[in-house]
Amino acid sequence: MKNIPGLFLALAMLVYPAGIFSQDPANFKRSLHYTRAGAEYWYRMENGGFENLTKMEISKDCMNCHSRENARGNAIIHDKYEPSCFDCHDGGPKNSVNNQACLNCHSHQTAEFSVTNDVHRAKGMICIDCHTKYDMHGNGSELRSLYEGSIEKTCETCHENIKQSVSHTVHNGSLDCSACHVSSQVTCFNCHFESGKINSGLYGYVLLARNSYTKKVQAANYMGLTFKDRTFLVIGPYKAHSVTKEGRKCSDCHNNAALQKYLKTGKINLTYWDEQSGKAAAVKGVIPVPGDWKKAITADFVYYDESKLKNNGWSLLKRGIDKIQMMFLEPLDDKSIKKLNLKH
Repeated sequence: MKNIPGLFLALAMLVYPAGIFSQDPANFKRSLHYTRAGAEYWYRMENGGFENLTKMEISKDCMNCHSRENARGNAIIHDKYEPSCFDCHDGGPKNSVNNQACLNCHSHQTAEFSVTNDVHRAKGMICIDCHTKYDMHGNGSELRSLYEGSIEKTCETCHENIKQSVSHTVHNGSLDCSACHVSSQVTCFNCHFESGKINSGLYGYVLLARNSYTKKVQAANYMGLTFKDRTFLVIGPYKAHSVTKEGRKCSDCHNNAALQKYLKTGKINLTYWDEQSGKAAAVKGVIPVPGDWKKAITADFVYYDESKLKNNGWSLLKRGIDKIQMMFLEPLDDKSIKKLNLKH
């Protein structure tokens, strides 16, 4: 039984058009689509992950939580699920991959599409216009995360001749495109681990931090979880599908509200409890991640109790983070914070 996925791939090479296998399908079993290693790497105790609070090993069901159905429309049963070509390819004559095949699993992007605009989507582009077979089938190496070289194209792949505006010149190559051209991040905030309930989808903000590999400042995101009375927040690089043609205004980053509050109070707030809506709400705008991020960053977390009628069972759990993790990023150093404090 263990050899069935490999046998399927071998047979599929004989049956289906060579076009879909122009990248060696043998890579697939080492790809992130197959291994789901990103979730496990993030979760593990030794990487500062959520396991530190739960004390439970990650299960296969956890790593498959976003999967709903494959490209043929067949429901995915988690405890029997094995990744295959049909997750994305419907097996039809052209074996095309449409956006819905991607969104069957990537529900985060479904949320993005519902609350943000994107210059590429506005032009009719779809997922596979930017994400290649290299991304989908893997490059032959077993990676721990998509941030370790699993994405082939960059903005510059298509945008080769970029007009050098004042913003481009003054930053002197220190910014990733996403720092100015991603309008909003989206997160499913405060997953209540015991019930599996999620309190709210948040958007209207962007974190700024330095990429550990490129050393450029880029857009980053956060996600919050709770287990019993313990709270966890993770920060990671993320380029949301909310790209704008025009970049940010200088005042969006420099001397903005989040920075002013940090300089006065030493705190960076990400979320707050809204009693009227019964949800956690996002602090809006551009939010820099400072050098003392572990003690500076704070958030409101909520608790779910199905027996409570008020606010659909949700109530404020606590203000504060018991365990915080940042992956593939570095905070902004004091020099960068001082530059952001300058008015432009």
